[in-house]
Amino acid sequence: MLLLVIGYGLVLAALTVVLVDVSAVFLARRSMAGTVDGAAVAAAQSLDEAMLYSAADLDGVPLAQEDARAVVDQYLSDDGLADRVQSLDPADVVSDGRSVTVSVTATVRLPVLGVVAAGWADGVPMTVTARARTPFVR
Repeated sequence: MLLLVIGYGLVLAALTVVLVDVSAVFLARRSMAGTVDGAAVAAAQSLDEAMLYSAADLDGVPLAQEDARAVVDQYLSDDGLADRVQSLDPADVVSDGRSVTVSVTATVRLPVLGVVAAGWADGVPMTVTARARTPFVR
């Protein structure tokens, strides 16, 4: 009987560890997705004013690549994403002039396995990508 109780206790402990770590990764991914989506929307609102006012035959409103990168970097800094993950790579920002694609790669801490198991100490890497199109029309 004691062996059965110990066995159930170990199974319960293992399930708790998995549940805590999977929940941490899931919540970190949702947080990253919201942040990257917001950064892409903010970048999609950065206009290339010089091109906008100089060209008469534009099909839409042009976006500035340099401004988009600066807006994304500022957004990620203000949001504090780096504080919520173990490590954060610089954002990859690509603009085709009408839309902005932002990709962020981060490593997420595992609250239990990251401390207990040496193989998981580096965390779990994940990449989140968001794309936004400029809301402005000409």
